Amino acid sequence: MKLNLSEALNSRREVMISNHLLNCGIRDQKMLRAMREVPREAFIGKDMAELAYEDHPLPIDNHSTENRAEP
Repeated sequence: MKLNLSEALNSRREVMISNHLLNCGIRDQKMLRAMREVPREAFIGKDMAELAYEDHPLPIDNHSTENRAEP
């Protein structure tokens, strides 16, 4: 069964939290809850939504980047 984009992004969000944030030592429950609840894909172009949970900076408005989380 193929996941739709929303399901795929939810899955990638959980992978980001478990593989990146927790492995970097982030344990603050409020931060982890926010990362689960706030859709990163809402802050980048729709054409880049599939990259929203990758562990590298992504371009956003005005030539800025959305940087990876740091502990």
